[in-house]
Amino acid sequence: MNPLALRSALVTGGSGGIGRAVVRALAAAGAEVSFTHHGDPEAAAALERDLHEEQLNARAIECDGSDAAAVTAMHSQYAPLALVHCAGIARDGLC
Repeated sequence: MNPLALRSALVTGGSGGIGRAVVRALAAAGAEVSFTHHGDPEAAAALERDLHEEQLNARAIECDGSDAAAVTAMHSQYAPLALVHCAGIARDGLC
């Protein structure tokens, strides 16, 4: 049996870049993956749709990681076995 089968994971910043790759890898390994996104709902919906089409478990969650109240509210609803933090904030105008 796959060690990640039926395990839950939460990936912050999961709709783009490294976070997106982590979401895909965990879902492909059999985990039930939830991932946060903020500011790009289209990218999150596309990833969620793509994974569902591949018969993989994934759920997008809108959450502003810089808002402590939003993070607390999200955490009260989701209690994953694993947490992978990939969210970041670009302040240099390069992204």
